[in-house]
Amino acid sequence: MNTSKNSKSRFIPFSDCISRMPVWLLAAVILGLIFLWKTTQNAEYSVILSAVAKGIKTTVWVSAVSYFFALLLGLLFGLMKTSSLRVIREAASFILKLSAAFPCL
Repeated sequence: MNTSKNSKSRFIPFSDCISRMPVWLLAAVILGLIFLWKTTQNAEYSVILSAVAKGIKTTVWVSAVSYFFALLLGLLFGLMKTSSLRVIREAASFILKLSAAFPCL
């Protein structure tokens, strides 16, 4: 039987990872979990957390939709730049240069 110091425990998962973790980090994680549990059990905080969750959901939805439309517009103007018609190519160049002139907000 191998009883070396570096052998992993079969009974406690992640025991080697926890043994190498600094004590202050382990204490911070435990205190964070206690704080999270206490705040989710409070009725007033549950209203606040549900409003925050709704805001995060809205933000992710708006970001996904805007990314999709930006991808479509970029593809459209990129294809317009490869057109053989000079009017379409110049219009795409004008729009792309105009959009590059605005700073990212």
